[in-house]
Amino acid sequence: MVAAPAIFKAFTCNHAYTCANQGRRNLDRIPNASDLTHDEMTSLRLIVLRSFMSKGSLPAERRARLIALGLIQDAMGGVAPTPAGRIAARG
Repeated sequence: MVAAPAIFKAFTCNHAYTCANQGRRNLDRIPNASDLTHDEMTSLRLIVLRSFMSKGSLPAERRARLIALGLIQDAMGGVAPTPAGRIAARG
């Protein structure tokens, strides 16, 4: 049996980056405690401490804001911290 040839669509690096980061707010730096409310910072630190939390454990608007800032990401039905989120949680 002969495998069917794979069909790949080529994208420019800029296009791929834009697609991967759509909906994210572009910042020139990692957000810090002054950019977040007390509740957002508390949630971020809890997510970093646990490494993973279910989506239902956070209010939807708080989860959406942390995702938009690039501090957490959707992962297997829950949320996990990004490297930037781990850095921000230390501050």
